[in-house]
Amino acid sequence: MSLDDEATPGATRPWWKDAVVYQVYPRSFLDTNGDGIGDLPGVTARLDYLQDLGVDVVWLSPHFDSPNADNGYDIRDYRQVMADFGTMADFDAMLAGMTARGMRLIIDLVVNHSSDEHAWFVESRKSQDNPYRDYYIWRDGKDGGPPNNYHAFFGGPAWTLDPATGQYYLHYFAAKQPDLNWENPKVRDEVHHLMRFWLDKGVSGFRMDVIPFISKQPGLPDLTPQERRAPQFVYAAGPKLHDYLSEMRHEVLAHYDTLTVGEAFGLTPDAAQHMMDSRRSELDLVFNFDIVRMDIDGWRKTSWTLPRLKALYSQQDSAAGPFGWNTVFLSNHDNPRAVSHFGDDDPEWVERSAKVLNTLILTQRGTPFLYQGDELGMTNYPFQ
Repeated sequence: MSLDDEATPGATRPWWKDAVVYQVYPRSFLDTNGDGIGDLPGVTARLDYLQDLGVDVVWLSPHFDSPNADNGYDIRDYRQVMADFGTMADFDAMLAGMTARGMRLIIDLVVNHSSDEHAWFVESRKSQDNPYRDYYIWRDGKDGGPPNNYHAFFGGPAWTLDPATGQYYLHYFAAKQPDLNWENPKVRDEVHHLMRFWLDKGVSGFRMDVIPFISKQPGLPDLTPQERRAPQFVYAAGPKLHDYLSEMRHEVLAHYDTLTVGEAFGLTPDAAQHMMDSRRSELDLVFNFDIVRMDIDGWRKTSWTLPRLKALYSQQDSAAGPFGWNTVFLSNHDNPRAVSHFGDDDPEWVERSAKVLNTLILTQRGTPFLYQGDELGMTNYPFQ
């Protein structure tokens, strides 16, 4: 037992505190059938490599059935595998291969929104009195336009008018990603059921996509001019977030041995700490993006310094305190390659940069998350 476990006398150290997590983005990992798209058999084919690398947990980015408006983060069916990646039998074989090697699997849980092709939304938009109407957030327009001045992260208003019923639906991301209405207990129950479906298959937990956004602001008031500059801080400040996560823990997660990691986009370090405080029974870990975005101001690239990097690591460690535990990462599918971002991707320096950066990740207090290929010193693609 280490010092970080002494806050809870007699507690057993969770397995995920000593794990190395490796993110697999299946579309670009390994293609086994020659169609130019990575697939689940490709992951299975490289399990010996991952085991030799020292990986304890594979985090599999979305593998669900999806029309791919947002690379799989728009889910059409939460209980089916995307045809591009294979079949459920391929998923089961991959998971069995991991289990046989003493490895675990966590998968993405994308439940702030679904695809507009999901059966729930197809029903929801049919009429205002449809039983699934309240699975999503519908509002009348205001002054000939959207219900409020929210804008979507992918551009334009966060509301789309549906001609069938004359109302607008809310979407923080693309119009093809309508936000689910977590105020509706039926929606929360659906989420709990689909979580059990995958956990009963043998999955060991979830990475929860944009999870702070599931609780909306009461009444959905307009954003102030200042809030419109960074709406994520409003979208992530809904009053029922912690209630929803506590309910999820009580109804589902408490009955399994899991790892849960939430994307903390829009949360301050202190607010993120509340989500992973072991006394609150919400999530185990969060992804805080202060470090990977330390040189980004809105859409403008700035510079970063070593003292600033050290200060951010210290701040995150302090924020976690004795009842929290950090994730440690320098890249993922949403951010630049670690070597290109924090090292030197000139061929002469790639290998040395990769070794230094991976040493940094593996020597911090927290659970390391490696993005596929970073162990090889892979660099950004040279887009022109």
